[in-house]
Amino acid sequence: MEVGGRYVTPGGGRLTVRKDGKHLQITLDHLGCPAQLTPEKTALFERLGLAAEGHCLHAGCRHHVAAAGEVLRSFALRTGSIELITFVRAALAIELGDERPVDRLLKDTEALAGPVRRTGPKEHGSTAD
Repeated sequence: MEVGGRYVTPGGGRLTVRKDGKHLQITLDHLGCPAQLTPEKTALFERLGLAAEGHCLHAGCRHHVAAAGEVLRSFALRTGSIELITFVRAALAIELGDERPVDRLLKDTEALAGPVRRTGPKEHGSTAD
């Protein structure tokens, strides 16, 4: 997997990875597929975003998961935190209905950075440092 690439996902969507300052910007577009837009999968994608956000908080920057009607999901992953391939595998596992990789990433993040925000108003857009 390379930064600056676009890939087709097992769920039939598009995954785009690009470098954005100290972060990798990862965007997952489900192209309106109803199987990927369930409340359960939305909650898992939010937990995946929290795992990435926890590493950023630990490093002193702050951003939030972006979503556009749950069809387009965007994550800012700080370089040097979670390995890109590990993060992408967790995202693709969500598409396939497996939450275990997300649980592991969130557990590892909380061991490093402490509890991450789990409730509150949804944030839209990314304010990565």
